[in-house]
Amino acid sequence: MNKVKKYWKKSKPMRKKQFDLHLHTYYSDGKDSPRKIFQLAKNAGLRLISITDHNSIGHVREEEALARKFRINYLPGVELSCKYEGRHIHLAGYGFNPNSGVLATTLQKIQRGRRKGILQVVSKLRKSGFHITSPEILGLKAEYYGLAHIIGLLMKKRNDRRRILSEVGSTDIFAIINHYFSAASDAYVPERYLPAVSAIKLIRRAGGIVALAHPGAHLRYQDDRLVAQLKKAGLECLEVFTPKHNWDQVVHYEMLAKKLNLIITAGSNFHEDFHQNDIPIVTPIGFMKTPGRIFDKFNSYARRKLGFRLQY
Repeated sequence: MNKVKKYWKKSKPMRKKQFDLHLHTYYSDGKDSPRKIFQLAKNAGLRLISITDHNSIGHVREEEALARKFRINYLPGVELSCKYEGRHIHLAGYGFNPNSGVLATTLQKIQRGRRKGILQVVSKLRKSGFHITSPEILGLKAEYYGLAHIIGLLMKKRNDRRRILSEVGSTDIFAIINHYFSAASDAYVPERYLPAVSAIKLIRRAGGIVALAHPGAHLRYQDDRLVAQLKKAGLECLEVFTPKHNWDQVVHYEMLAKKLNLIITAGSNFHEDFHQNDIPIVTPIGFMKTPGRIFDKFNSYARRKLGFRLQY
């Protein structure tokens, strides 16, 4: 076991003002169970977390019991894939009622559509000589399938792995996606996204609050006007502290959040396969702690808007 693994296996004292509102499990494209996520969060000393699986809230069924067991505060969460003025963006919803009928119905529709699309991708891959099968995909625990699921299965097959290494020259998941699943590739199947304004209304109708996740991963600084427009449509929070932002982006989006009066959030975007074993982390971007005032302002807003109160 390497030093990083040993370090994070040790239980850390609770950081009273450290939180991570962007975590994934095997209900979408993460690897770990909700229980493992809570354990990792406990080890990291986090006080508040939210699991935000892509277009899925299957994890919520387990969270109340896990929160009591590990004595960690949590907010029900979800990450929705959206489109806004031609841009692909991700919106995170927090603190909604998981029993909301309109939310459940919408997510089920999205999941059915994605399942159909992913099976089309599998069919195209088989025609091109890969050995993946539909039952392998459908046998996974996920409620929402992603390309990472397909790649994970392919990389477990010796001949498919050898072919990928020969044709892509890398095991990097994003390089593989660009090579086999981009719009110009034979295995491309377009994914349908919710209109962002509709997604904002959906989360708020279910009683939650809405954040724009890792804006720097999808938008340019010239697109700040789009964030302002989303604020007018009901956007309330902006994920500033994230591994997907460099230092300049952290500063830029913190200033933008203050300018637009958006609540700042922090999240590691943890999937495990992408990040090795050193997160969820005490500091969501890895090289600095999230300022305590960020936690305080978010907690105050969640208390006012959701009636949410810290228990641990």
